Amino acid sequence: MSPRPRLLCVATTLVVCLAATAARGAPADVAVLRAPGDDRVLVEATARLRQELGASGLTSALVDAADDASTHVAFAREDGVATIDVVAARPRGARDDAPARRRVRVRADAGGDDPSVLAVRAVEILRALRLEVRPAPPPAPRPTATPEPDVVDAPPPAPRAWRLAAGASALEARPYAAARAFAPTLNATVTVLPYASFVTAVAGPFFTDRPPTPAGSVHTTEELGLVGFRLETRRPRVNVHAAFMVGLHHLQATYDDRGAPGPPTVLHVATPQTMWTLIAAAGAGASARVWRSLGLTVEVTAIVAQPSLELVANERSLGTIGGPSLMQTLWAWMAFP
Repeated sequence: MSPRPRLLCVATTLVVCLAATAARGAPADVAVLRAPGDDRVLVEATARLRQELGASGLTSALVDAADDASTHVAFAREDGVATIDVVAARPRGARDDAPARRRVRVRADAGGDDPSVLAVRAVEILRALRLEVRPAPPPAPRPTATPEPDVVDAPPPAPRAWRLAAGASALEARPYAAARAFAPTLNATVTVLPYASFVTAVAGPFFTDRPPTPAGSVHTTEELGLVGFRLETRRPRVNVHAAFMVGLHHLQATYDDRGAPGPPTVLHVATPQTMWTLIAAAGAGASARVWRSLGLTVEVTAIVAQPSLELVANERSLGTIGGPSLMQTLWAWMAFP
């Protein structure tokens, strides 16, 4: 080999070695300890944590031991409960040279089995520790003149969460199952307290044909509107709730001669055949978030009318409305913001 190609090869090798040495000399901002390989949740939480750190502009390295790392994060499981361990070293010259440390246990009902929740919690803890160990800025020079007091704006109020829902309801009155009708329903809620929401709902029209009898039958049309409050658990994924509401119920009843052997008669009701009635309702249900701000809700509601309405034809009872009636509802909802 001639001297010139040999010199070029030596120079290339030297450049590669210098680049590798420079890469090794730039330590990562955060050392992330490797999670136990048999714990799928912690392994995935470790991967998501590194993604969150990268999105925050911090570099990370996956290590088997903390060693001399100034800042490190580790996931562990103690007595079946996921644990986040974060350590951040204080700057040189600090009065207290002991590293700042936070150890937080995250139970399953608080997101301990959700890798994304664990990763976000770890980043929040790390951010708080980095602010804690950040060196204090040098004192500002003393002003020569008395400054005017700063005006501090009050923090804006927390935004209220809205939820709009649409679905279908099944309404049945006594005799149950024999007088069931289906209709669309709309629902809107707004959060007013941490665990309470104001709710309003409308449903209808419900068209029902009562079973035929020797005295004839009846065709009913019902609509209702409700307002009230809903109490819920506010879990991240699945919630249970109870609702208490009042409202108005509209009934229109029309007699038909199905089952009657004789000529058509008229429908006799204890109240007018078309009327509005005050109602009270109590219900319970469960909601599940299926994707970001979208979810499903199932609810069963008992509706009591005052007074309850008894349908009578030729002195024969054809059923009772609001004594009580039952409504089963399935909603699909979207939350704002």
